[in-house]
Amino acid sequence: MTAVHSEQVGTREGAATMSDRLALLRQADLVVLYCNEAKAAAHALTPAELIGRSLFDVLPGDEPAELANGLAALSPSRPKRRRVATHQDRTIEWSDELLVGGEADMVLSIGRDITEQHRLSSSATTNAASTPTPPRAF
Repeated sequence: MTAVHSEQVGTREGAATMSDRLALLRQADLVVLYCNEAKAAAHALTPAELIGRSLFDVLPGDEPAELANGLAALSPSRPKRRRVATHQDRTIEWSDELLVGGEADMVLSIGRDITEQHRLSSSATTNAASTPTPPRAF
């Protein structure tokens, strides 16, 4: 095994086991070209069941259309975007990056679960708003 091949295998294994959600999508139709366990599990699927399917078939309601519109706005002059989405009881911060070239343009999407940070931030804001300001001494 060459050093480059070994590095690629290690990278794939690391991506498969990371807790962040990772997906490589075809930009035109949201077909999943690659995903890790965490991304597939979020849809109650395995990677083998999700790869090759369009997110139009997987995501509920208006989510696929909203996602498609946002990803369609990516271009070589504006190749990256961040978004926050709430899925069931989880808040996910997504980072999307356009990858141009090859047979079709693709988007690498990485989602990090920020539910706890979001909850703490909301709690701190609520507490700050409900805490009376003490009178100032002159």
